[in-house]
Amino acid sequence: MTLQRANLIDPASPNPSVEALLHAFIPHKFVDHTHSTGVLAIADLEGSMEVSARVFGPKMGLVPYVMPGFDLAKLAAEVFDGDPTVDGLILDKHGIFTFGATAKEAYDRMIHYVTLAEDYVAKNGRNPFTPAALPANLARPNDIAAMLRGAVAVSKGEGRYDRMIGEFRTSPAILEFVNAVQVEDMASRGVSTPDLSIRIKTGPMVLPAPDTTDLDGYKAVIAERVAKFAEKLHHLLHAE
Repeated sequence: MTLQRANLIDPASPNPSVEALLHAFIPHKFVDHTHSTGVLAIADLEGSMEVSARVFGPKMGLVPYVMPGFDLAKLAAEVFDGDPTVDGLILDKHGIFTFGATAKEAYDRMIHYVTLAEDYVAKNGRNPFTPAALPANLARPNDIAAMLRGAVAVSKGEGRYDRMIGEFRTSPAILEFVNAVQVEDMASRGVSTPDLSIRIKTGPMVLPAPDTTDLDGYKAVIAERVAKFAEKLHHLLHAE
């Protein structure tokens, strides 16, 4: 990382990714990298290397798990050198790389192999979600938005706050997750690959479904959970 920073054109730039050398060691002009959920559903399995070989076929090189950095870059380059005809690499417990002579070729290969993963998971996976019984008087986002914004505002002293902008997102997939009995357990299991914990830390905070008949009580629940979440994150950062 020190050597990479020493070679920055602009010394004030953010730190280069620890994967910058991995991109550099691959000789193709275009190198794409994602942490595809579909790919990770396979790469996180027990026996993932065998399953990956079966799902993705011989045109994808398989790289055993190594913590991101120089060692991973070297190992990925070694796997590629073992068969330079591959379309990309599957990094165990990490993600996927695809290459190409053009941006479109690298992108099309990414879409192709991610689709293979998603199709395999759809066919062979299980639905872990059991719909929960929601309140009869379920609150709307506008009913609780101000409570949430107030709870996560950061005091700067003298009545000044750093306030957050909230964005309410919903889709069939999101609703299936957040409306499940298992949502708190599933959300607390951690990130889809160990390396994402560098940025995401403790994961999301989960709140119960809000009931319009007791919004004052819900405001207290928000405050309590935010305080616990902040304390947990503080201890995590302090430990580092």
